[in-house]
Amino acid sequence: MDDNKRIEILTKNNKRLIEENDKLRKRIEIYSEEQEKIDILKSELENIKEIWTNELKELEEQKSKWQNKKTKSITMLTEENIAEVISSWTGIPTKKITQDENKKLYLVNLKEKYLKRTNYFYP
Repeated sequence: MDDNKRIEILTKNNKRLIEENDKLRKRIEIYSEEQEKIDILKSELENIKEIWTNELKELEEQKSKWQNKKTKSITMLTEENIAEVISSWTGIPTKKITQDENKKLYLVNLKEKYLKRTNYFYP
């Protein structure tokens, strides 16, 4: 082989190696940029995780306080309690009907039912 042929082959090989080297450099740049983006995202995720962890701790503390407060003041809910709340909301006085009043209402209703069945009405 003559020298010119060798030089030509070496030149082609050198050119090919330079092109491949350039391609590899570009890929390395792309990977480097992507790695920077990944690092930024990791940092942001760590910040978000820290914020959520703090919020979770705060909510757990509030829950604990609420449960402690709730267990300290457990009272029995009665009909009278419900009547008081309804009365305070509506302004309509509500009392527990006494047994006598209940009997009177029952008798009035019974009388009305009887009169309806017998088709007899008092004016």
